[in-house]
Amino acid sequence: MDPSKVDSNIVVFDIGDTGLAPADISARLRQSGVLMNAINERCLRAVTHYDVDRAQCAQAVQAVAESMAASMTAAKTS
Repeated sequence: MDPSKVDSNIVVFDIGDTGLAPADISARLRQSGVLMNAINERCLRAVTHYDVDRAQCAQAVQAVAESMAASMTAAKTS
């Protein structure tokens, strides 16, 4: 299946190579108002609703980047 030809409202982020726990990132995102769930030890799952627009998706991606950066910084100082 060609991923460029699939329309979906589901995105799975594999963050396993970061060394961060998806459950921790999920909890941090929740504090920012972004709901993404850990689906295993490596991945977060995001699902949009029909009323979520492109700008809100961009805000969610920014929140993911900020949450992961903060978690990585915290891990380095521990």
